[in-house]
Amino acid sequence: MDKLLRELHESIFWTDNTAVVKYLNSESTRFKTFVANRVTAILDHSQTSQWRYINTTLNPADVVSRGQTVEAFLKNQSWLSGPSFLLSSQDQWPKNPDPGTLDIDDPEVKRVAQVHVIQTQELEDSVDQWMNRYSSCTALKRAVG
Repeated sequence: MDKLLRELHESIFWTDNTAVVKYLNSESTRFKTFVANRVTAILDHSQTSQWRYINTTLNPADVVSRGQTVEAFLKNQSWLSGPSFLLSSQDQWPKNPDPGTLDIDDPEVKRVAQVHVIQTQELEDSVDQWMNRYSSCTALKRAVG
């Protein structure tokens, strides 16, 4: 049994979703709770450099969703062995697309709003103060002299 165990030297993770690649590479962007928690969990256990993009046409996990018959599926060995490029050296693997920047309209990006509050205090004009203090102009005139 010990001879069957091999030490794991490197892990590569694959996704066919370019948004995931962008999320993992966007350190400064704040996401809504669900995506933020998923990104944190992923990056707690892996590095962004370990994540690779695989086009859906090369992704064996998508074989079943392409409407194949059972016979065609059973003949398709990529489901069991993975895409053929995995047998080549890593420099022969498909290159990751440039993750670019997240779209500002991405529904998972938390919107940041800046709110500025200015509080002012209205100073009452001294004439208004005098007018409000007395009930008539005659009373005001008597008080002022």
